[in-house]
Amino acid sequence: MDAYQNLVEKLHELPSQPAVLRRLQSLISQEEVSSHQAAEIIEMDQGFTVRILRLVNSPFYGFSRMVVSVEEAITMLGFNAVHQLLLTSSLMKSMDWQGKAVNLHAFWKHSFGVGVAAKHLLYGMDKHIMDEAFICGIVHDVGRLVYIKTDFKKYAAFHAGPKRATSLNEEREFFGADHQVLGQLLAGKWNFPESVRTVI
Repeated sequence: MDAYQNLVEKLHELPSQPAVLRRLQSLISQEEVSSHQAAEIIEMDQGFTVRILRLVNSPFYGFSRMVVSVEEAITMLGFNAVHQLLLTSSLMKSMDWQGKAVNLHAFWKHSFGVGVAAKHLLYGMDKHIMDEAFICGIVHDVGRLVYIKTDFKKYAAFHAGPKRATSLNEEREFFGADHQVLGQLLAGKWNFPESVRTVI
Protein backbone atom coordinates (compact mmCIF):
# COMPACT_ATOMS: atom_id res chain seq x y z
CA MET A 1 0.00 0.00 0.00
CA ASP A 2 2.92 2.37 0.70
CA ALA A 3 4.22 1.84 -2.82
CA TYR A 4 0.78 2.64 -4.19
CA GLN A 5 0.56 5.85 -2.15
CA ASN A 6 4.02 6.82 -3.34
CA LEU A 7 3.01 6.44 -6.98
CA VAL A 8 -0.18 8.41 -6.45
CA GLU A 9 1.76 11.21 -4.77
CA LYS A 10 4.13 11.30 -7.73
CA LEU A 11 1.16 12.01 -9.97
CA HIS A 12 1.24 15.54 -8.57
CA GLU A 13 4.67 15.94 -10.14
CA LEU A 14 3.20 15.32 -13.58
CA PRO A 15 2.41 18.42 -15.61
CA SER A 16 -1.07 19.91 -15.74
CA GLN A 17 -2.81 20.48 -19.02
CA PRO A 18 -1.89 23.66 -20.93
CA ALA A 19 -3.93 26.86 -20.60
CA VAL A 20 -5.06 26.57 -24.24
CA LEU A 21 -6.68 23.22 -23.47
CA ARG A 22 -8.38 24.56 -20.35
CA ARG A 23 -9.87 27.39 -22.39
CA LEU A 24 -11.01 24.97 -25.08
CA GLN A 25 -12.62 22.69 -22.51
CA SER A 26 -14.45 25.62 -20.93
CA LEU A 27 -15.71 26.70 -24.34
CA ILE A 28 -16.91 23.22 -25.35
CA SER A 29 -18.87 22.91 -22.09
CA GLN A 30 -21.11 25.78 -23.20
CA GLU A 31 -24.38 25.00 -24.97
CA GLU A 32 -23.73 26.88 -28.19
CA VAL A 33 -20.21 26.88 -29.56
CA SER A 34 -19.01 27.69 -33.06
CA SER A 35 -16.10 26.13 -34.89
CA HIS A 36 -14.76 29.65 -35.35
CA GLN A 37 -14.56 30.23 -31.58
CA ALA A 38 -12.75 26.94 -31.00
CA ALA A 39 -10.37 27.59 -33.90
CA GLU A 40 -9.39 30.96 -32.43
CA ILE A 41 -8.26 29.21 -29.23
CA ILE A 42 -6.46 26.34 -30.96
CA GLU A 43 -4.64 28.65 -33.36
CA MET A 44 -2.98 30.34 -30.36
CA ASP A 45 -0.81 27.21 -30.13
CA GLN A 46 1.23 26.38 -33.21
CA GLY A 47 1.78 22.79 -32.12
CA PHE A 48 -1.94 22.13 -31.68
CA THR A 49 -2.69 23.71 -35.04
CA VAL A 50 -0.21 21.42 -36.78
CA ARG A 51 -1.55 18.32 -35.00
CA ILE A 52 -5.17 19.04 -35.92
CA LEU A 53 -4.36 19.66 -39.58
CA ARG A 54 -2.10 16.60 -39.72
CA LEU A 55 -4.86 14.45 -38.23
CA VAL A 56 -7.70 15.66 -40.42
CA ASN A 57 -5.56 15.09 -43.51
CA SER A 58 -4.37 11.63 -42.45
CA PRO A 59 -5.38 8.47 -44.33
CA PHE A 60 -7.26 7.38 -41.20
CA TYR A 61 -10.05 9.86 -41.92
CA GLY A 62 -9.75 9.59 -45.70
CA PHE A 63 -11.26 12.93 -46.67
CA SER A 64 -11.15 13.47 -50.43
CA ARG A 65 -9.42 16.86 -50.33
CA MET A 66 -6.76 18.66 -48.31
CA VAL A 67 -8.06 20.63 -45.30
CA VAL A 68 -5.99 23.74 -44.57
CA SER A 69 -8.23 25.54 -42.06
CA VAL A 70 -8.45 24.71 -38.35
CA GLU A 71 -12.05 25.89 -38.33
CA GLU A 72 -12.95 23.50 -41.14
CA ALA A 73 -11.02 20.68 -39.46
CA ILE A 74 -13.07 21.17 -36.28
CA THR A 75 -16.29 21.09 -38.29
CA MET A 76 -15.26 17.83 -39.98
CA LEU A 77 -13.87 16.07 -36.90
CA GLY A 78 -16.28 17.40 -34.26
CA PHE A 79 -15.58 19.30 -31.03
CA ASN A 80 -15.24 16.27 -28.78
CA ALA A 81 -12.87 14.42 -31.11
CA VAL A 82 -10.67 17.51 -31.41
CA HIS A 83 -10.66 18.12 -27.66
CA GLN A 84 -9.83 14.55 -26.76
CA LEU A 85 -7.11 14.26 -29.38
CA LEU A 86 -5.47 17.43 -28.12
CA LEU A 87 -5.64 16.12 -24.56
CA THR A 88 -3.89 12.94 -25.64
CA SER A 89 -1.18 14.63 -27.70
CA SER A 90 -0.54 17.20 -24.95
CA LEU A 91 -0.13 14.49 -22.36
CA MET A 92 2.42 12.70 -24.52
CA LYS A 93 4.30 15.88 -25.32
CA SER A 94 4.44 16.93 -21.67
CA MET A 95 6.25 13.79 -20.53
CA ASP A 96 10.03 14.04 -20.30
CA TRP A 97 11.48 10.87 -21.84
CA GLN A 98 15.07 12.11 -22.03
CA GLY A 99 17.53 9.42 -21.09
CA LYS A 100 14.87 6.71 -21.00
CA ALA A 101 15.35 3.83 -23.42
CA VAL A 102 11.64 3.41 -24.13
CA ASN A 103 10.24 2.23 -27.45
CA LEU A 104 7.49 4.84 -27.52
CA HIS A 105 6.88 4.21 -31.21
CA ALA A 106 5.84 0.63 -30.43
CA PHE A 107 3.75 1.85 -27.48
CA TRP A 108 1.79 4.33 -29.59
CA LYS A 109 1.56 1.96 -32.54
CA HIS A 110 -0.16 -0.52 -30.23
CA SER A 111 -2.37 2.21 -28.74
CA PHE A 112 -3.38 3.51 -32.17
CA GLY A 113 -4.14 -0.04 -33.30
CA VAL A 114 -6.47 -0.55 -30.32
CA GLY A 115 -8.16 2.77 -31.16
CA VAL A 116 -8.73 1.74 -34.78
CA ALA A 117 -10.07 -1.66 -33.69
CA ALA A 118 -12.43 -0.08 -31.16
CA LYS A 119 -13.79 2.32 -33.76
CA HIS A 120 -14.18 -0.49 -36.29
CA LEU A 121 -16.22 -2.55 -33.82
CA LEU A 122 -18.73 0.30 -33.67
CA TYR A 123 -18.82 0.88 -37.43
CA GLY A 124 -22.16 2.29 -38.56
CA MET A 125 -23.03 3.81 -35.20
CA ASP A 126 -23.16 7.50 -34.33
CA LYS A 127 -19.96 9.30 -35.44
CA HIS A 128 -19.45 10.77 -31.96
CA ILE A 129 -19.54 7.31 -30.37
CA MET A 130 -17.07 5.97 -32.95
CA ASP A 131 -14.68 8.90 -32.38
CA GLU A 132 -14.89 8.42 -28.63
CA ALA A 133 -14.12 4.72 -29.00
CA PHE A 134 -11.07 5.62 -31.06
CA ILE A 135 -9.78 7.99 -28.36
CA CYS A 136 -10.49 5.46 -25.62
CA GLY A 137 -8.44 2.90 -27.49
CA ILE A 138 -5.53 5.29 -27.91
CA VAL A 139 -5.34 6.17 -24.19
CA HIS A 140 -6.32 2.83 -22.64
CA ASP A 141 -2.73 2.12 -21.49
CA VAL A 142 -1.83 5.65 -20.40
CA GLY A 143 -1.19 4.41 -16.86
CA ARG A 144 1.97 2.68 -18.10
CA LEU A 145 3.36 6.14 -18.84
CA VAL A 146 3.08 6.94 -15.13
CA TYR A 147 5.35 3.99 -14.34
CA ILE A 148 7.85 5.19 -16.94
CA LYS A 149 7.74 8.77 -15.72
CA THR A 150 7.93 8.14 -11.99
CA ASP A 151 10.25 5.14 -11.72
CA PHE A 152 11.67 4.08 -15.05
CA LYS A 153 14.32 1.74 -13.62
CA LYS A 154 11.67 -0.24 -11.78
CA TYR A 155 9.47 -0.28 -14.89
CA ALA A 156 12.36 -1.55 -17.03
CA ALA A 157 13.24 -4.22 -14.45
CA PHE A 158 9.66 -5.47 -14.38
CA HIS A 159 9.30 -5.74 -18.16
CA ALA A 160 12.77 -7.24 -18.66
CA GLY A 161 12.17 -9.97 -16.11
CA PRO A 162 10.23 -13.24 -16.23
CA LYS A 163 6.94 -11.37 -15.71
CA ARG A 164 7.18 -9.64 -19.07
CA ALA A 165 3.79 -11.05 -20.08
CA THR A 166 2.10 -9.25 -17.24
CA SER A 167 -1.18 -9.47 -15.42
CA LEU A 168 -2.78 -6.76 -13.31
CA ASN A 169 -2.15 -8.84 -10.19
CA GLU A 170 1.57 -9.00 -10.95
CA GLU A 171 1.65 -5.22 -11.52
CA ARG A 172 -0.06 -4.60 -8.18
CA GLU A 173 2.38 -6.88 -6.39
CA PHE A 174 5.43 -5.28 -8.02
CA PHE A 175 4.47 -1.58 -8.13
CA GLY A 176 1.75 -1.33 -5.51
CA ALA A 177 -0.83 -0.29 -8.13
CA ASP A 178 -1.80 -1.48 -11.59
CA HIS A 179 -1.66 0.70 -14.68
CA GLN A 180 -5.45 0.93 -14.93
CA VAL A 181 -5.74 2.68 -11.58
CA LEU A 182 -2.84 5.01 -12.36
CA GLY A 183 -4.24 5.75 -15.80
CA GLN A 184 -7.62 6.67 -14.35
CA LEU A 185 -5.99 9.00 -11.83
CA LEU A 186 -3.90 10.65 -14.53
CA ALA A 187 -6.94 11.02 -16.79
CA GLY A 188 -8.73 12.69 -13.88
CA LYS A 189 -5.86 15.12 -13.39
CA TRP A 190 -6.08 16.02 -17.07
CA ASN A 191 -9.88 16.29 -17.04
CA PHE A 192 -10.51 13.54 -19.57
CA PRO A 193 -14.24 12.84 -20.04
CA GLU A 194 -15.78 10.42 -17.55
CA SER A 195 -16.43 7.80 -20.26
CA VAL A 196 -12.74 7.78 -21.21
CA ARG A 197 -11.67 7.45 -17.55
CA THR A 198 -13.98 4.45 -17.20
CA VAL A 199 -12.48 2.71 -20.21
CA ILE A 200 -8.95 3.33 -18.90
